[in-house]
Amino acid sequence: MPAALTNDVSSLIFEALGQRPELARFRYQRDAAREFAKAQEKMTYPTISAVGAAGIVPTGQSQLPPDYAAAGVNVNLPLYAGGLYAARRREADLRARAADETLRDEENTIIQDVQVSKLNAEYAYQRLALTQQLLQNANEALLLAQARYKSGISSIIELSQAELNQTSAQIAGADAKYDYQIQRSSLDFQLGRLH
Repeated sequence: MPAALTNDVSSLIFEALGQRPELARFRYQRDAAREFAKAQEKMTYPTISAVGAAGIVPTGQSQLPPDYAAAGVNVNLPLYAGGLYAARRREADLRARAADETLRDEENTIIQDVQVSKLNAEYAYQRLALTQQLLQNANEALLLAQARYKSGISSIIELSQAELNQTSAQIAGADAKYDYQIQRSSLDFQLGRLH
């Protein structure tokens, strides 16, 4: 049996926010959207390009010198693009904000899932103690019914009912153990411990 939960919910939430793989995916998407927004903003910067060429003139061309060289510089100023760059920059900013909100929404969902899973696991653990006490009471009632039956004070029906109660308590105890293990596994999944 797994041990009882001793961690407070804030440390479990912190662990889940650091371990869940889908959060890493949303963080990468957010970072990519931010970088794309920065790149779109830089599209309005002027660009400078330089081109150079050099070579040798093939033989047989007496009018040309034996070698040549040329260089050029091109300056591009994106002044009038009909609002294209501003629209792209605005779209990229909105996509980056949407990625932030998607990440925040997923974090809130994970926080809620961790809290619910922890509460379910705590309830299942408390149910273990309750079913253990129920089994103990059923065992004592069976011993009492057996003693009463042997003494001739009660009928076989009372003894059979006590045996049935004991069996029901054993089944409830086994069910509580499995339920607790399932709830612990669910919590481990929510924390990102299971892959």
